[in-house]
Amino acid sequence: MPKVLSITPALPGWYSVFKEEDGTTNESPVILWALVEDDEDPSMRWPASYSFSERDPGGLATTDDEISNFDGHIYRAP
Repeated sequence: MPKVLSITPALPGWYSVFKEEDGTTNESPVILWALVEDDEDPSMRWPASYSFSERDPGGLATTDDEISNFDGHIYRAP
């Protein structure tokens, strides 16, 4: 499980994209950006996002990239 090293609020306009089994996509607003580190190899670090999802109202337990149907990020100017 990755370890969160730091977090920062996301600016408006960033969305995480999730691809459904039927090929459709859903976008969820990114709430936070995090710098995460691999527990087993501390030299492995990467940015990750946390987004709001109505399916996971308690959210923020896992980063978006840990969700199996995560398909990337998109920016839409507000």
